[in-house]
Amino acid sequence: MAVARDQGGGGFPDSLVDAYLLQQFPGKTLDELDGMDWARYNRALRARNLTDVEETRKLYLARKIKAKDISATKWERLRENDVLFDKYFRNESEE
Repeated sequence: MAVARDQGGGGFPDSLVDAYLLQQFPGKTLDELDGMDWARYNRALRARNLTDVEETRKLYLARKIKAKDISATKWERLRENDVLFDKYFRNESEE
């Protein structure tokens, strides 16, 4: 089973994908990575991103960092998180 092979859809060459994977997972072989649960890995990366963004919020609210020190991309992620949390808690309170 291939890790992330190009299926003719304009993906990256196998060699670049393999090189990236070896950088991300030092000490692992490509054979080991072929058996990896990629959906689980992607969920973990998304969760790590969420916690990183929320850690930025905590630092900002604690005045340990200034607004100018937060990138426009991270501000957008903070706004996206606010919308999601508002929807979630509004639905929770209606039940």
